[in-house]
Amino acid sequence: MTNVYIARQPIYNRRLQVEGYELLFRSGEENRADVHDRDRATSTVLRNAFMEIGLGHLVGEKPAFINFTRNLLLDRESFPYPYEKVVLELPAYLEPDAEVVAAVADLRRRGCRFALDNFGFSDPRVPLVDLVDYIKLNLQELGLEKIPELMGHLGGCEAKLLAHCVESQQEYVACRELGIDHFQGFFFCRPEIVKGRRLPASRLSTIRLLSQLQSPDVTIEELEKIIAQDVSLSYRLLRYLNSVQFGLVSKIDSIRHAVSYLGLDNLRVWASVILLARIDEKPVELLKTSLVRGKMCELLGRESGESDHGMFFMVGLFSTLEALLDLPIGDILQDLPLAEGIKLALLGYAGSPGEALACVLAYERGEWDAVDDAPYPGDTVSQAYLRAIAWAEETIGEVAG
Repeated sequence: MTNVYIARQPIYNRRLQVEGYELLFRSGEENRADVHDRDRATSTVLRNAFMEIGLGHLVGEKPAFINFTRNLLLDRESFPYPYEKVVLELPAYLEPDAEVVAAVADLRRRGCRFALDNFGFSDPRVPLVDLVDYIKLNLQELGLEKIPELMGHLGGCEAKLLAHCVESQQEYVACRELGIDHFQGFFFCRPEIVKGRRLPASRLSTIRLLSQLQSPDVTIEELEKIIAQDVSLSYRLLRYLNSVQFGLVSKIDSIRHAVSYLGLDNLRVWASVILLARIDEKPVELLKTSLVRGKMCELLGRESGESDHGMFFMVGLFSTLEALLDLPIGDILQDLPLAEGIKLALLGYAGSPGEALACVLAYERGEWDAVDDAPYPGDTVSQAYLRAIAWAEETIGEVAG
């Protein structure tokens, strides 16, 4: 894995509480921007924030202010990030033609917020003033004495004014007295470098697809589309469903057919198994462990009379995610919209699925007192283990080959 970098600088309100963070491009540990290609720099910030480091680690529940470009703005259909988490900063050089205005209006309807960066006198972006949530005034470029005049020009607009490049107590107090409510600059805090680790492409792709598969809002139709767009996933899923394990009378020959046969929850399970099997540079025994744990948890759940067998399976399957993805489980679960029961089971062995996982892990380690204390009668646990081993041996060739 290679290092990735991003800088963040807080934005404060009048009570000096953090209202959000601006995320800034950095190519290394030196705290300065070295931008040669604006589109690439913005794309790098987005990728590092959402996919490599994790937005939760960078901004928590606060919005992320991110400089945007015309090309990325017009290519809004490919914007794969949650709109409500970001404030897109529109730069001073942006020409507000009809396409740009339409794109901003469209994204605003979808829940995105905007800021006009470095707003000044005779600013060509006036057509966007009523579409943005923040207007940033650069104190060092405008000069403190010109701020009241510019505020007068902005008169009736509803956007919040944000004074940035605030470098002294005097500037901060003066802006407060003028009625400005948001502040950013070296006086409060210099940009802070945050370093992360870039996952290999196969693991990054796996996290993205797992996130889409596990979304509680995904529909059958959307799931079909997600799988159909991934040729390898589609091929392996169809091959597995047509294997001798399922013993189907008629062949499943399309993703739509697979969806209708398996149903939403089962499709999530099997697509997730196949995705984990695709991760490069990991021993096949690790995947086998995932499958054994998943099946064993499922069998123990059935023994307990639980109806949601899929949740038990997923808890066991995902118990090896740290080793498969080379990330702490807490970080992984921040990025995967898993059911709360699965998260609680993985983090603290809570609930019936967590109880089953704890028993499975105790059996693996030979902690027999803990196994005996588990709420499963007689030789249930040992029988579940033997059945899970046999099933995993039979399954792994189909999903990993």
